[in-house]
Amino acid sequence: MPGTSLKQRMERDLFFLGGLALGAHFMYMLDPERGHRRRAMARDRAAWALHKVQYTLDRSLRDLGHRVQGAAAEVISDLVPEHVDDPVLVQRVRARLGRAVSHPGAIEVSARAGVVTLKGAVLERELHELLWAVRAVRGVAAVDNQLTPHAAADIPDLQGVPRSFAPSELLRSSWKPATRMLVGTAGLGLAAYGLLYRRDAPGALLGFIGLGAMVRTAINERIIPLPGVPERPHGIELQKTVHFHVPVERVFALLADPVKFPQFLSHVHDVRPTGERRYHWTISGPLNTCLSWESEVTRLEPNKLIEWRSLPGAAIENHGTVHFATESDGATRVHIRLSYHPPTGILAHTFAELFGADPRAVLDEDMVRFKSLLEQGKTHIHHHQVTLAQVAG
Repeated sequence: MPGTSLKQRMERDLFFLGGLALGAHFMYMLDPERGHRRRAMARDRAAWALHKVQYTLDRSLRDLGHRVQGAAAEVISDLVPEHVDDPVLVQRVRARLGRAVSHPGAIEVSARAGVVTLKGAVLERELHELLWAVRAVRGVAAVDNQLTPHAAADIPDLQGVPRSFAPSELLRSSWKPATRMLVGTAGLGLAAYGLLYRRDAPGALLGFIGLGAMVRTAINERIIPLPGVPERPHGIELQKTVHFHVPVERVFALLADPVKFPQFLSHVHDVRPTGERRYHWTISGPLNTCLSWESEVTRLEPNKLIEWRSLPGAAIENHGTVHFATESDGATRVHIRLSYHPPTGILAHTFAELFGADPRAVLDEDMVRFKSLLEQGKTHIHHHQVTLAQVAG
């Protein structure tokens, strides 16, 4: 629009996106069929989240206190000379070697009156860091360097698979409590400064960086994959155990036939068989989108186990198992374990939760509906009543 400043356009877009998110949330929570249960679950989650915040804050403060005490102890030990027995000093140096070189076993360590002697082989590129690390060990008065540096791993002691160095704290998938507290506080400050105080293009950038730091702190998972840093292989995992007061044969018969799922699972639009134990799935995603993929049942043990996995090229890579067991009172215990990788990682999963497509909530609701169908013979889905006779037939 002519004459509209960047600041005004940004405010207009933020109001629009906020209104869109708020409207989607109200539609989700005020749904005539499932709104009451969703609101009750939201209250339970809020109480659980408050308890988790209190627990995390307490752990973070303790962790931060321990770090401060440790740092103070190191400063005091540097200022006040400490007498360390030679065997203890050798063990301290050996513990530090594993953080400084890739082949610590190639180095011999001895100590006498605070003087540490190093013998053996070391890669030339690691020598400087090794000497610096040993001199920093408490109790070391001097270092006698008798090491033989090698430009390449040309001897047996320097060959083999090198030790993998642990990534920096900020590069790890999960952070310690103190790190989460510090990063979350910094993110809150950046978001408030950029979005509320600056309110311009650089401020918006700072604000979104701050919001990203807060999201990263809240979920305690890496949002964007980092080159060279391994990701967790299992993706996002869901587990749920449900007890049905019906024989195991009746429960297994329905769960072993995915074609019937759209009749009682709200998020499943269509399941078509494409081959022996292979199916094409179409499910609902966030903001009324649809996702499709193909999967196969890899293991099927009547009344005991169902195991499946998605086929290569699936929009959502997933795999899981359903275990069946008969209780002493004749009831059936079903344990579901599902792992999946969202199309764009953990960030997509987080936004899906915000827009009312939380897979955990969907699984909970569908299992309540499935339990009613089996035990009471009827349930409601998409504002319509469905009976067990209709599904089984």
